[in-house]
Amino acid sequence: MSEPRYLYRAYGLILESQIPFPGLPEDFESPPDVLITKGIVDEHLESPRDTGYKYEASRNQVLINTFSVAKILVSDGKSMVVESRKGALDIEIRLLLFGWGMGALLHQRNYLPLHAGVISSDDGCFVFCARSGTGKSTLLSAFLKKGYHLLDDNIAAIRMENGRPFVWPGNTEIKLMHDALIEFKDETFPLIGQVLRSSSKFAVNVSAQFCSFPLPIKKIYVLKREDSTLNIGRLKGSALFHALTENTFCLQYAKSMGMISKHFNQIRWLAGYAPVHEVRFSTQSHSPGDVADALEIDFSA
Repeated sequence: MSEPRYLYRAYGLILESQIPFPGLPEDFESPPDVLITKGIVDEHLESPRDTGYKYEASRNQVLINTFSVAKILVSDGKSMVVESRKGALDIEIRLLLFGWGMGALLHQRNYLPLHAGVISSDDGCFVFCARSGTGKSTLLSAFLKKGYHLLDDNIAAIRMENGRPFVWPGNTEIKLMHDALIEFKDETFPLIGQVLRSSSKFAVNVSAQFCSFPLPIKKIYVLKREDSTLNIGRLKGSALFHALTENTFCLQYAKSMGMISKHFNQIRWLAGYAPVHEVRFSTQSHSPGDVADALEIDFSA
């Protein structure tokens, strides 16, 4: 019996997939841009240009190889072949596909992907860059409580549209630590499940408050969690360039595929269009609601 196929819309692309992604917007009318299939994936690329942590890369391919979840071969920005490991959970495979797998694919398709969550406003969107563990998703949940809509909680997929940088909506899930989940819990947003067997993060479907169309970037914020007063300051020059580079999603893949010069040009282009601010705060002194309140004032500043 042949595998069922699903058609979804994410990051401005139509995904034809043998793997279901509950909650993703479906699209049965447009031709697919990307094929996601189950198959056999070699342990190594034939002639890799570079190797790194759990991956190998050539000019047009990235092989992601994890021991407990899956191997994924991402090719030409058009296909993702997935071979799951024994005992891997569906939610773990989806996390890997929409994490490192999508990062590789977006670089291959010449997007600028930032490691960021994105919320919508009336006429644009706000991008929140942060390293893992900073509290980015918890902050996004505070904005959802205020009535904002989500474009993605992990990747800001940026492309030029009508001469301006736009973010294209991606995943309808938000991933929260258990404490934040209890605070956020709402019958409007169904719980999907634990993200990883070894993790205390849980995925929540926020389709009811998801923005399904691309929006221009109004401001970018770089979150820095430290012992300090809550402070928001504009970044310029080399500090701005460094912040955007440091928060590029899966930058190692762009380097390994020989795309780093093009990537730096994208960073310079983005810096010329969107103001970038650094947000310093302490989780001991400032709740997610406190930070969201301060940022909301800065939105219109």
